Amino acid sequence: MSETRFFNVWRTSSKENQERLIDAMREETSILQSKPGFFELVLWQGEVDDHRVLADGRWASLAAFEAAVANNPAALEGRERMAQFGTPEAGLFREALRVQPAPHSDAGSGRELPNDIAEHDLKVNGQTIHYLRAGAGPLMLLVHGYPESSRTWLKVMPELAKHFTVIAPDTRGTGDSSLARDFAIKDVADDLYELVKALGFRELILVGQDFGVQAVGAYAALHR
Repeated sequence: MSETRFFNVWRTSSKENQERLIDAMREETSILQSKPGFFELVLWQGEVDDHRVLADGRWASLAAFEAAVANNPAALEGRERMAQFGTPEAGLFREALRVQPAPHSDAGSGRELPNDIAEHDLKVNGQTIHYLRAGAGPLMLLVHGYPESSRTWLKVMPELAKHFTVIAPDTRGTGDSSLARDFAIKDVADDLYELVKALGFRELILVGQDFGVQAVGAYAALHR
């Protein structure tokens, strides 16, 4: 789970060069998407008289980034072509601080959750786990994939909530749960188990997708 974040601020001299730079980056995206360990690239462009372009890239690991971008001849050639439009100021960053809305504040309530779905935070297993809850009855725990969050399940939760108490947590290090590094699938399973216990349930239906399949599999194996 040692995700690497790569930021590159390009300074351009005009709106025209800014647009040309973005077009050049767009041409490289199909190559980038096929690289192992690539998660996401987001381009931000300055507005009005700000001609900068910010490239925000997410990679599975530093090794994946270095193989595909930092030490890749084709990627180096691509950056040389882009350099005719602007000057790059690149860097690798690790999250140092994350600020979130205070619990029950107006800022948190504006996230457009469907009716009858509430969001909560609970401290379990040394983590603060954020989760969505809806419905009543037997517990169904929905575990999202990676890199996703509990909001993956928003469209199906109202229907499931007609028959179950539906809990959809953000696993540690994702969504609005606490930041975590250097952990194993067992730790995620333990978080979920402690969350279920803290909510007062003894039995449940486990549902996972993508990375969540590994989490629920570990849960079932460790906490029969």
